[in-house]
Amino acid sequence: MYPKVRREAIRQFNKYGLKNKISLEDFESHFLECVYVEADAYKGNEPYLRCWRAKVKDKVVDLLRHHQAKSRWGYAEVPLDKSVEASGTVTQAGNLIPDHQTAFEDDVVFETDIKKLLAGYQATANERYAKVIEMVNQGRTNREIAREFGADEYTPAVRKLVQRAKQDFRKYYDKHFAQAC
Repeated sequence: MYPKVRREAIRQFNKYGLKNKISLEDFESHFLECVYVEADAYKGNEPYLRCWRAKVKDKVVDLLRHHQAKSRWGYAEVPLDKSVEASGTVTQAGNLIPDHQTAFEDDVVFETDIKKLLAGYQATANERYAKVIEMVNQGRTNREIAREFGADEYTPAVRKLVQRAKQDFRKYYDKHFAQAC
């Protein structure tokens, strides 16, 4: 059975174009694990291949995301006692970690600046756009924003409203920020 499963693993590897992203051996190992896990969990009430293919596809997506994230983790894997070249000079990696904590006063000033910026935007902007930006700032979900504007779901019309509100706020922010600098 192994040669057939290996051939299928290679076919899937090439089908998803993983050559430059994941090693074939790593993919094959995960592929064989999927075969084993799905065979072990198989109850006989559905076609095995359908369940197995769905499981393999999910595993491929998870594996690809893991390797993409791992490629971005590289900078964090430097031991703190090793020297690192930073901006043309060699320093200890431990010295790259900031020594201070963000002060409470800095947080208060930042929050106050945001409140002033939002208040200025709400005074000059379209009422609907201002409400959208306020809800986004509060961390509301897309569904909550949609319900606020009379839709049950996050429809294309609501999505477009949010997009236009964000663009309008961006213009206001750029104009306001350019004046401050």
